[in-house]
Amino acid sequence: MSETKPDSRFLAVAILWLVGFTVWFYTFELPNNWPIRRVDLWPEIPFLLMDLVDPPPPAQNADPSGWRFLPQRFDILAIAGVMLAGAYAAGSLLLRLLGRWITDRIEQTVIRIRTGAFRAIVIHTRLRFGWLVVAAAVRHGDRCDLPGRNRFASSRASKRTTRK
Repeated sequence: MSETKPDSRFLAVAILWLVGFTVWFYTFELPNNWPIRRVDLWPEIPFLLMDLVDPPPPAQNADPSGWRFLPQRFDILAIAGVMLAGAYAAGSLLLRLLGRWITDRIEQTVIRIRTGAFRAIVIHTRLRFGWLVVAAAVRHGDRCDLPGRNRFASSRASKRTTRK
């Protein structure tokens, strides 16, 4: 199989577009901090990165921060790891059902995680919407008209309460 090289004109147009878009993007001001432009932040980047390596002393009333608080996040990282493993397993099952049409290992891993995560999101959304319907039915009682529910039963119940 021979690889074709892209035409040099297309490469020049792509590079020109990339440079033009970058210049255009950095001319705008920040939307959440309007007097500062994006270009004004570039000279500050080396100092901000150095503050990550050697942080300055904290102010008097500053929130506590630092590496010593990292163990507080281990439970969240563990939950994220379980979710990632579940997405990988669901994606592996889906790929096994579809057959082995992808031969590259990296592509298989990425597709397993992406399809598994998408499936988890869809299931979560359906369950969440289902619980919203159940909560609405419980909260509104007779006023809620759900499919398959007898409309006459709710009207008889409302007549009984109004005659008292």
